[in-house]
Amino acid sequence: MILITENGEFDHIAIDRLTASNIARRIELFGEPLSLIDIECATRDAWKRAEAEMTRFNVRSERFLSAVIGEAARELASDGRLA
Repeated sequence: MILITENGEFDHIAIDRLTASNIARRIELFGEPLSLIDIECATRDAWKRAEAEMTRFNVRSERFLSAVIGEAARELASDGRLA
């Protein structure tokens, strides 16, 4: 599921769907009504994934990065190692 739009914005509908999927999965796993903490965890997990995707988007599109940091980040994103 892609959580970032082509313009580099959070896709709130996709994030809501992931949150709902996380909640459904927790119900399936535990078989009982969820507590507020369970719902908060499902929401937090979805937003953490969205934030990770946003970080990758920013690195790949060179948003908010200095030239040196951008080059290092691109190398890490491409093969996981710095040259």
